Amino acid sequence: MKKKVLSIIMMLLVAVTATACGSTDSKSSASKSSKTSKKSSESSDKLEAPHFTLKGIDGKEYDLSKYKGKKVYIKFWASWCQPCLKSLPHTEKLAKEEKGFVTLTVVAPGFGGEKPLDQFKSWYAKQGYKHMPVLLDEGGKITARYNVRSYPTNAFVNSKGELHEMIPGAMTEEQIKDVMKDVK
Repeated sequence: MKKKVLSIIMMLLVAVTATACGSTDSKSSASKSSKTSKKSSESSDKLEAPHFTLKGIDGKEYDLSKYKGKKVYIKFWASWCQPCLKSLPHTEKLAKEEKGFVTLTVVAPGFGGEKPLDQFKSWYAKQGYKHMPVLLDEGGKITARYNVRSYPTNAFVNSKGELHEMIPGAMTEEQIKDVMKDVK
């Protein structure tokens, strides 16, 4: 009986772990989601992106409303999520080199399994990223307002401050740029 219960618990843990970070097949996940989102976003009015003012890991304050007039790419991620970690170099490159839109990332210390703030800051300092703004959503209020269900999740905000599209799952630099071409 104990072995049976233990086996069931282990199978559940494997299932939860496999789905916790969202899709690892970033190409098919992102393109399927993109096509679905495009259809729904073309047929309905866009809603204003949930506003936030968050402190960055660099100590600066980031206010989404200050970016009106510019397109914004927001990546929600977690330090425990392997697809997130694999895609951080792409996000760093976008933040450093891309001039057509602003790149921001959001992490929720102490929420959704993320490390507490001090531990996250210490861990992140060792990663070597210098150009990617990391906004700290302590307690996960903004993450929840954006209805993030898995990591990574990508939000695309148009120059009017409207939420153009949300795409769960890892995306390549090229996929992000392709979506941003459709963002006005």
